[in-house]
Amino acid sequence: MIPRPLRQDRVWHVTAARLPKRLALKPSGEAASWEGVALSVSTCPGRWVDAIGLSGDVYELAHADGTPGQFVRVTPALERSASAWARREGWLRSDGEVTRRLLERWFEHFRAAGQEPEDAHYFAREVEPVNLYITRRWPDVDGLWWPHETEAGPPRGSILPHALERWEVSKKTPVASWDDARCTRDIRRNPQTPPNDEALVLYEDALADGVLVELWDDPDGKAVGTILARRASDSDCIAARRKVGSRVGLVAAPGFAAPFALAVHDASLHPSMRGKGLGAWLYAECARMAWVHWSAMIIAHDCTPGGATSYDAQQAWRSRRLSTYVETDGRFAAVWRLLDSADVPPPPPVGVSILPLESVPYRRALRP
Repeated sequence: MIPRPLRQDRVWHVTAARLPKRLALKPSGEAASWEGVALSVSTCPGRWVDAIGLSGDVYELAHADGTPGQFVRVTPALERSASAWARREGWLRSDGEVTRRLLERWFEHFRAAGQEPEDAHYFAREVEPVNLYITRRWPDVDGLWWPHETEAGPPRGSILPHALERWEVSKKTPVASWDDARCTRDIRRNPQTPPNDEALVLYEDALADGVLVELWDDPDGKAVGTILARRASDSDCIAARRKVGSRVGLVAAPGFAAPFALAVHDASLHPSMRGKGLGAWLYAECARMAWVHWSAMIIAHDCTPGGATSYDAQQAWRSRRLSTYVETDGRFAAVWRLLDSADVPPPPPVGVSILPLESVPYRRALRP
């Protein structure tokens, strides 16, 4: 039995390349994809165009026989089952790292020059086991679906290679003419999402070994967003630190392997605050604080021994919003872009006001 199938009559794919009427997956010129070896689709392509700067045409896709497509919702339980299966089948090693067999599959499809090995290992490990597991266990399924809003953008899905022959192009629309009022009902907005005139209070502190940034829902209230970064080892994430540092002229101090960095140890955002761009804003402000107080960049927690980064945090790292504030590789490292102008926090997302704690009356005791 297919777990929690989601049926879609139509989906859309945005590309600058020409899609034939009957689909087939060709090698990608990109370095990686959150959907892995599959065709990325959505029901709100216009929002993805805005989020990550897509161009070309919007292709409407539908089953050739007129039946709805079937997609499996991605859940943590499904990901755990897929990972266990991939270990048994030889796609992952016993420690969860990728095997040569899986990397060969990955590089056969993603052929971008200069692809970072650590990026390929990460994406192949996180994405492909689920694709392979679904293909083997439920071949009647067309693909996967991520049904929730993230910092990167709206819900999205993928059509797996074995199912592409069932689909065909039914319509093509230039990106400039697309109207996202056509978005279908699968978009799930959190009913607790506050109105757009949300006012938050910013609390931040330079710690003995890092920085802390918090957003409070009112001066006497609780934190609804937190990001904590602490000093990283000189051996953590060397390649990504050097790569990002070179873009802004930041080099390692004498005797060190890479530019100084703080590792993000805790990043959280209350569900009612998601979908507003606040996750990316928190990471950007953390990068600014790291530079102001430590002359350092920030790196992801899973770039440190035993570290882990949640799916939502990964989306914030890759979001277009974050890259407007910082220089980043989109996954592992980021540094405040305006190194000579770091006195002011980045502008808040549209519809949100963020007030520094000093500018409002408060009774809450400052944290030690």
